[in-house]
Amino acid sequence: MAVHQPAVSAASSLVAIAHAEHRQVWDQLAVMLRTPPSAPQYQDEWNSFVTVLDAHATEEERDLCPAPIDLGADMRETLGNRMVERIAQLRQSTINKLRVRGRAALLSSL
Repeated sequence: MAVHQPAVSAASSLVAIAHAEHRQVWDQLAVMLRTPPSAPQYQDEWNSFVTVLDAHATEEERDLCPAPIDLGADMRETLGNRMVERIAQLRQSTINKLRVRGRAALLSSL
């Protein structure tokens, strides 16, 4: 018996919804591409495709790019300082040093 985590269940339904929405865009594109440009209904098919695509893109933009929030000067300063510290830590990491050496070796071999 499989145990489903709530986050996995939520993600599964979102993936199914996204798949259906993308399928709608692809289906409308396929109809438009099968319609010869000289056909009387071509402009209608084009307009339908643009409408479906625009609605989908608008929804994804809204969901994936939320409006910015004002953090305030103190919070921005704190976050900026934490980022500077973390960048310094990462630059000193063994993995980063190996990556830099690997890139240098690759470039010198060219």
